[in-house]
Amino acid sequence: MFDKVFDTLAAIEGVVIERGDVKTTGVSFDAVMDAASLREFVMAVYKAEFMVESVTAVDATPKMMVIHHFSHPDRFCRIASRVLVSRENPECPSICDIFQGANWHERETHDFYGIKFAGHPDLSPLILPDDAGDLNPMLKSEKGLKELGAVLPRFAPPAPPTPPIGEVAATEENKDGEVTK
Repeated sequence: MFDKVFDTLAAIEGVVIERGDVKTTGVSFDAVMDAASLREFVMAVYKAEFMVESVTAVDATPKMMVIHHFSHPDRFCRIASRVLVSRENPECPSICDIFQGANWHERETHDFYGIKFAGHPDLSPLILPDDAGDLNPMLKSEKGLKELGAVLPRFAPPAPPTPPIGEVAATEENKDGEVTK
């Protein structure tokens, strides 16, 4: 039933989508996209009669990630959309004009992570006090950040190739400067 939805989402420029492993991730479709593709993606999700479930973020290095979850109210199908945003200027398009329920989710994500949602009508604090300033309690220190690939294996750099059987692996120097295998 949702194959057409998958095909529609996969056809959007700037979107890389794959079928999720529902048993381990809880999502049917897992999409990564650039910020410029988000609103078209979300409009297609809306037209397929999904509802917004959550908007949150992951603070990692080298970039932060804004995550939207959508679910279908009648048949089990969950979609995750992921948008990478810079740590220096964390900004993502707002979707609250498409899904009104995203309004408070975006405000909460702004409170906790400092991500600006471009086009949001009111990013005033939702949970934090008005005088909290740039508190953003979910942001980590540089020392506390994990690589994005350690948080989500999909973003891990490819492993170095293994030499074929019988070939000598690269050499290394020991502490005395001697070359070893």
